[in-house]
Amino acid sequence: MKQGLAHIPILPSLFSFLDIMALPNLPTRLFDCQSVLFKNELIICGGNMNDKCYSYHLEKREYKWICDYPKGTVLRGHTVISIKNDNETTTLLSFGGGGTMKTPYHTFVMYYRSVWTDESNQNKWIPFPGNILLGKKQGYNLFGARAAIGGSKRSLLFIVHPPQKMEVLDVNSLTPTCRQKMFVPSCSDEFNCLVGYNPTTFILMAKSSNIMVRLDEERNMLFYKQLPTNPFLDSCWGSACVLFNHFIITFGGCGPAQKFIDSVFLFNIKLQCWYQLDVRMPFPIVQSVAVLHSSSHRFSVHIIGGRNTQNEALPLHWMLSQVFLLLFIIF
Repeated sequence: MKQGLAHIPILPSLFSFLDIMALPNLPTRLFDCQSVLFKNELIICGGNMNDKCYSYHLEKREYKWICDYPKGTVLRGHTVISIKNDNETTTLLSFGGGGTMKTPYHTFVMYYRSVWTDESNQNKWIPFPGNILLGKKQGYNLFGARAAIGGSKRSLLFIVHPPQKMEVLDVNSLTPTCRQKMFVPSCSDEFNCLVGYNPTTFILMAKSSNIMVRLDEERNMLFYKQLPTNPFLDSCWGSACVLFNHFIITFGGCGPAQKFIDSVFLFNIKLQCWYQLDVRMPFPIVQSVAVLHSSSHRFSVHIIGGRNTQNEALPLHWMLSQVFLLLFIIF
């Protein structure tokens, strides 16, 4: 179900004053990097063939080294998410492996405590309890997999991975909890966008389809329905995306013939329609990561790393602010 080319409006000139602000460069060049928000920090966890982890302080606008991945870990299209938060720590899960390059599997956790408040704390990646290696026994391809936490008790791990599969696992044991492995129609192989809309509903944006996936916890089954696609993003992969309220915003990506794009699009989940924002990335980019930060009625999106048309990993860090206030005004 495609939204026609003539029906992708550009949001009004109200957005024209929005700039993507350059922030201090990363300490290293990264693409396919992973990042999560914890309080006033962005935790940046490695990238393609780069095992460095850093914290970026949102107020100080400075970076601090956290740790490296354990020796011998190969990062290619890995996934990192926060699976549990409390006042002092966040529990991070990192996994990856398999694929055509036969990348060694890894499944690590880190019980992260801020490097800005406790410099003596030894944050490090350690094997998942029981030395479980997610996907190794089944031979899963986790290259470019995407994951989200959900369930009414936030105890379920939703994973989308090639070839066109979605699975639901218990986050504490990494064992399947759903009756079936869901085949996701028209889904690209990797580097999709997966966001949790509510504890049991997820939006998956892939190369040629957008899908709303719902978990029926009573019957322990997955259901889906097709959503409108954006013709400008047809066959596009590697976009960065964030969810805010009932909006998904995408940044950049790679389209047909390996053409990188610099456009920024918005999908309104309630209205089920696409818009193009009147703002662009500084240049065409793919395989960056976007993180939403909201605090005291101030909202911003941080866009980290990526790869340019010269196939170079980038040390760049940008911020787009105020856009969400405008979304409330318009919608």
